[in-house]
Amino acid sequence: MKLVTFSTTSRLRPGLVLDTGILDLEEAFAWFEQEQRGLISRDGLEERYGRGVLGFIEHEQACRTAATHVIAELTAGRAPKGLLHDASKVTLHSPI
Repeated sequence: MKLVTFSTTSRLRPGLVLDTGILDLEEAFAWFEQEQRGLISRDGLEERYGRGVLGFIEHEQACRTAATHVIAELTAGRAPKGLLHDASKVTLHSPI
């Protein structure tokens, strides 16, 4: 898994580089939690997955589990395509 920090606007977000684009980890984790447990607050997401790329590293087990599930669901066509960003339309930043 290649972690990146990216932006499409002025807000920096954590992501994973996939063959099909950049997976927005904040949105992916929110979707995963909704599918698995029901709605969770942004504070709850940060508590479970951390914040940014460093949060992914600090909460590696939970983040890897969720990311792997989301990637499988995207591949099977069962996850929203909006979780992916066209790599040519984002700006990459220093990961941490």
